[in-house]
Amino acid sequence: MKPGELKMTNGIAVVTVPEDTKKVELPANAAELLAGGSLEVVAKDVSLTIPSEVLKQLTEAMTEEQLKGGKITLNMEKLASSEADALLARNSKYSLAELKQAGGVYEFQLFMTFADGTSVKLTSFNKPIVIRLKVDPAMNPKLTSIYYISDNGELEYIGGPNANGEMIAEIYRFSKYAVLELSKMFEDVPATHWAAKIIKELAAKQIVTGISATKYAPERSVTRAEFASLLVRALELSEKGRIAFEDVKATDWYADAVSIAVNAGIAKGKTASSFDPNARITRQEMVVMLMRAYEAVHGKQATGTAVSFKDEAQVSPWAKEYVNLAASLQLIQGRKAGSFDPQGITTRAEAAQVVYNLLNR
Repeated sequence: MKPGELKMTNGIAVVTVPEDTKKVELPANAAELLAGGSLEVVAKDVSLTIPSEVLKQLTEAMTEEQLKGGKITLNMEKLASSEADALLARNSKYSLAELKQAGGVYEFQLFMTFADGTSVKLTSFNKPIVIRLKVDPAMNPKLTSIYYISDNGELEYIGGPNANGEMIAEIYRFSKYAVLELSKMFEDVPATHWAAKIIKELAAKQIVTGISATKYAPERSVTRAEFASLLVRALELSEKGRIAFEDVKATDWYADAVSIAVNAGIAKGKTASSFDPNARITRQEMVVMLMRAYEAVHGKQATGTAVSFKDEAQVSPWAKEYVNLAASLQLIQGRKAGSFDPQGITTRAEAAQVVYNLLNR
């Protein structure tokens, strides 16, 4: 297929462009021409699949007079290496991180240009655009993902599976994107720490964060609100519910996460009116939340061969089944040989470990 040639396949109009293409122009009625299908723009290292609904969203508020003589423009420009490096260096959160680019940073724009030269840009979409970016096979797959990059260098994990040498993700806004290998280090988590690898992998996905840019505090305790927030990030949950707890105000940093976790059935209050968000979470409370999250992921109640601990009598009745099942699924381990320590306080390293286990089961 020659560059610029248009081909319809299963409702998708595919257009290939030369490697150095920075701009693709479309007619103002492109959404109508696609007839409910999608436009796929393919270059050497990047491709975008744009639903006709996005193009319609761009033009739907415009009059026929405005559209007459107008054109839709898709910009897909690769930043110069020096500009990309300078952009990524602005983020102080990653002062102790090694950032490797898989193929550079791309900036995307979608706008309508009218006959008089004025233009209107569309930055967020009602339907997702699928982005595909080439991945260097030398990159560490455990630490490599697609990231959204803001103008001040802040990174937002997008993720995406790696298939046939490409990372694929759905995006709902345009700006700058790149495939990055992010290796985040903390001064208090040396390579010899038992959870070092796990913390590094979860930090690359922005599931766990440090208490500062340089410290993780692996042995510090975890609150009920913090663990609920951790699970919400890990499962990429977003649907909020009504906050019915007197001790969770809408202005609290954890309010959204608690609302989402409760709505998903992962977390419950200590009472009907109290969540006790700042209480240090015990190991048995952690396991109950963890197993509810497991059930949310797998869509059914977990089953397994029951595993008992020497201190099983100390496990509260409401947590006993969850603790045994979590152990049988190898989501948790005891603290000592044969003992679970149900009333013990969960540490940040332990919380990272069990969430890692959840995501890899």
